[in-house]
This record gives sequence, C-alpha cells and structure tokens, in this order.
Amino acid sequence: MKIGVIASFKAQPGQRAQLVAALQENIAVVRANEPDCLRCDVFTSIGHDEQVSLVEIYASEAAFEAHRTAPYGAELFARVKPYMGGMPVADRFHVVE
Repeated sequence: MKIGVIASFKAQPGQRAQLVAALQENIAVVRANEPDCLRCDVFTSIGHDEQVSLVEIYASEAAFEAHRTAPYGAELFARVKPYMGGMPVADRFHVVE
C-alpha cells in the first residue's frame, strides 16, 4: 500500500522563498536516491505568506522507512532549518486508489 506524508512548514517572516528553494534542493536529492518515492512536491499557500507544504508519496511502508532513515536526512533538515519558523507538522496517510 502506498504511504504519503504531508509536512506543513511555517517560514520565518520574509523567508518563504528561501525555504521553498531549500526544499526544492532536498527534493532533487530524494528523487535522485529514492526510486520508490513516487511524488515529492512543494506547495505554497495562497493567502498565508509563510505557509509551505511538502507532499511525498512512497510505494510502500518500507520505501517510506528507507526515506526516513536515509543517511543524508540530517543534511536535508539542516538545509531548511534556518528558514523555518518552528518545527514542521507532518501527517502520514494511506493513498486510497
């Protein structure tokens, strides 16, 4: 069963573009290293200037676990942390097809 994650980030004031750019750099790493990541995209909120969401879909629970424990995870987090206004809120879900 496919597993998804929606992570909601709040950018520091005036830092949304930098947060988006850092997330896009991370997406490139995920796409290059995780063939079972079926979707990994950034969305910006309309009407909430600091709100940014990351949507990821994985082929299986094992694929998500591989992503979660990837050795480059700390590097990816360090890239976005300077632009975050607090910790992201993430919710996992099953993809209904």
